[in-house]
Amino acid sequence: MPDSVINIARIADGPATNTLSSGTLRTSIERFAYAALGAQAHALVVSRQPPIPELDNTTRDLSALQAKLREHAAYVTQTLIPGALTGLTDTDAAVNLFTAVLTQVQSILAKGEGARSQAATLVGSVIDDYKTRAANAGETADMWKREAEALAALVGTLEADVNKTIQGLDGPDGVLKTTKADIERTIEQLAADIDATVKSGQQIGEGIKSLITGIVTSISGLLGGGNDDKNKPDPSDEKKDKPDAQAAGADSVSVVGIAAIEQGAEGAGRVRANFLAHYRNLAALYQTLAEAKATLAATRAVQSQAALLARAVKDGADAAASNHNSWTTIAAGFADYARKIAEISPPNTLATLKDANQDWSRLPKLIRELKDAFAGIGNAIPPVGVLTDLKTIISH
Repeated sequence: MPDSVINIARIADGPATNTLSSGTLRTSIERFAYAALGAQAHALVVSRQPPIPELDNTTRDLSALQAKLREHAAYVTQTLIPGALTGLTDTDAAVNLFTAVLTQVQSILAKGEGARSQAATLVGSVIDDYKTRAANAGETADMWKREAEALAALVGTLEADVNKTIQGLDGPDGVLKTTKADIERTIEQLAADIDATVKSGQQIGEGIKSLITGIVTSISGLLGGGNDDKNKPDPSDEKKDKPDAQAAGADSVSVVGIAAIEQGAEGAGRVRANFLAHYRNLAALYQTLAEAKATLAATRAVQSQAALLARAVKDGADAAASNHNSWTTIAAGFADYARKIAEISPPNTLATLKDANQDWSRLPKLIRELKDAFAGIGNAIPPVGVLTDLKTIISH
């Protein structure tokens, strides 16, 4: 039999060029599965994002976009990933079908040369099955492509809002900069309040000293200076007025002391009120700063995670398209093989099938590993939180 006839089904280079080989399918399945795993991981991260705090209209718009992003993440995990797993299960079934075809063709060809047409009919009977798998792979590829395009559009809108939000938070006139400046001013006011409190206390202290001095002076004047007065001549009217003068002087000192105490206490009260007001303002400013930093962190996280998800879905779409092409090639290979089988000797017919079976028989192990990976990725991605520690956020 001419070599050209034999080479229709089997080229001397081996099973890698066999028209029934699953070699390209194995590569495309692996590529698609890994891309889908990446998309699943990023979708899980997005679905567990904490909500962006709504500080103003811009962040409210961003929150709405984040909600849409979560919807896309849910679509990936609830529709696209199950579809990819279904594709793996279909591949398992295709392996079993190929093995069954090989077994039956071996049995048919054992009957002799006249059994070729029967073998061709058998191979032809599974063509529609592989064409259906190719069509299913095409539908899967279309779904991934549509989702990739929708996510790309959403991420483009998200980027614009994120940039506005970041400018509003971390720009030259952003909340972070103005709030930090307000905090510095408030701290200076609190320092002034503390200085004023000290001065008020000193004023109260001086008033008390003046008051005590006045009291002591009054008592001394009233006592008239002690026993030495007995040896002195009778005082004149002028001298009788002196104790009153001393008492009056003492009273005036006391009045000044009392006034000083009152003024100091009044000043201390005002300072205390100012201090409390500034302290409350400082607490509110720190809270604003913490919220702004938290919003900035959440915004940047959403931005990067959305971009990663969009890229992963785009990779999945490209891999799904490649997988569709592989299934289409295999379906065409079966159709071609069924047409040409009557021209190939039984030994070469079996050799072609056996060579291809070496590739197909390796697929089940790969499929099990990939399914395990899909099952385990959910546990490998813990809940993601940006606002885990306000102290940490404030300190950076």
